[in-house]
Amino acid sequence: MENACQNNADQLHRSGVSAWQNGDIITALELVLKAIKADSNAPEYYNTFGVILAQADRDQSAVKAYRKAIELNNDYAQAYSNLGNCLQKQNNYAESIEYYTTAIKLNPEYAEAHNNLASALYQLGNFKAAIKHCRKAIELKADYAEAYNTLAAALNMAQSYDEAIECYNKTIELAPDYAEAYYSRGISYLSCGRFAEGWDDYQWRLKTAGTKIQLPRDKPWWRGEYFQGKTLLVQSEQGFGDSIQFVRYLPMVKDRGGAVILAEKPELIDLFRDLDGIDDLAGVKELEDGAVKYDLYVPLLNLPGIFNTTADNIPARIPYLFAKEPKVAYWRNKIATDAFNIGLAWAGNPIHTNDHNRSCDLKNFTPLAEIKNVKLFSLQKGPGIEQIKDWPGDTELIDLGRKFEDFTDTAAAIENMDMVISVDTSVLHLAGAMAKTAWALIPCNSDWRWMMERQDSPWYPTMRLFRQKSPGCWTDVFARVKKELQAPADKQKVSN
Repeated sequence: MENACQNNADQLHRSGVSAWQNGDIITALELVLKAIKADSNAPEYYNTFGVILAQADRDQSAVKAYRKAIELNNDYAQAYSNLGNCLQKQNNYAESIEYYTTAIKLNPEYAEAHNNLASALYQLGNFKAAIKHCRKAIELKADYAEAYNTLAAALNMAQSYDEAIECYNKTIELAPDYAEAYYSRGISYLSCGRFAEGWDDYQWRLKTAGTKIQLPRDKPWWRGEYFQGKTLLVQSEQGFGDSIQFVRYLPMVKDRGGAVILAEKPELIDLFRDLDGIDDLAGVKELEDGAVKYDLYVPLLNLPGIFNTTADNIPARIPYLFAKEPKVAYWRNKIATDAFNIGLAWAGNPIHTNDHNRSCDLKNFTPLAEIKNVKLFSLQKGPGIEQIKDWPGDTELIDLGRKFEDFTDTAAAIENMDMVISVDTSVLHLAGAMAKTAWALIPCNSDWRWMMERQDSPWYPTMRLFRQKSPGCWTDVFARVKKELQAPADKQKVSN
């Protein structure tokens, strides 16, 4: 009887694995759960259950399943590595590293665990250690495309740009349909200023698992041709900052012919309402509901490639976004001081994959409060504003962002500032698009648009970049900002 139950549990487990491999997640979960009920002491069943749950984005349940597998067999290297994967997906990199390390101790020749560990180390800015574990993974598994891809990313951040591109090329040689590798190689090219090669690869972003826009299948894509008498839909993608940066191309689009509709997130609609180069704005919901009629289609971030953008011909005529005068007057009444007014932003969207690197704690800004004749204002909205109550600075930080309704308020507040100092957020992009003096706080593990080692931005002529010298360390950045800020603050004092 016991053997019959065990055979039944094994058969259920095998059937569940088969259903999962055929893409039937629901049936797979049902069958593996039945296997667990038939034999609750089989660690491999819990591990399989975790893998399927993770693929279904049920990460918390997957974590529980992996922990149960480890409880039943504390030498189960694969379960440790899988648990690490789940934790890394939740941006819990430090804990994921612990589990990958345990998996490797249990099985030093576990190539996947070495690559997974390298990925987590990369996210924490430990590029040297990431490179070491990638090379070990490749030594163990010579045709391991994902390890070459991880190695390329780490080499790129370690400023070994040519070798990084060679590794991306090797990744693509091993896996010709690996969209993430093409996309990452494109980012590497763009970071190095090799725009012509970068834009071609950058289009692969739309084929990666991380793409968030629904691409229409029944409309032809616009590729730069003249389109008189037709309507072109330009669809925003990625974050607020991406929209703010790339709507600069819309007047160039409009010059090619017919009507232009921009499909945009609701928070940006009013800010973009008077934007040159568009005939109408549509909300994302209208687009999803099929209420928007158009003939041609293009994602917003395809435009730089369509117009053959290089570092030397970026359309950087600023300002191209403007605050609404009634709101400028409203916020002027709340801001008006004789001091040097600085708007601050310290946190981006926490779901951004690089947010743990690009955002910083508000307390890092406290040295700026020591500068005489400076008045600090928070432009932060959403996550991050909870830190204001613990502001330790000697001078007051005035919270404006909490009362912003949309980006027209942000723009009006920025218009009343003498300067904006911000991490890589939409506030920074908006200040740049408005031609406001802006100082950008850039991490070592930075976005491609800030390029490599530059202290300026060809996208925003009024912007200055202050880069980290070591991953995760903001102390030196703010020391330099404080030193450089003294001069404009003193100039303001003299003018008063």
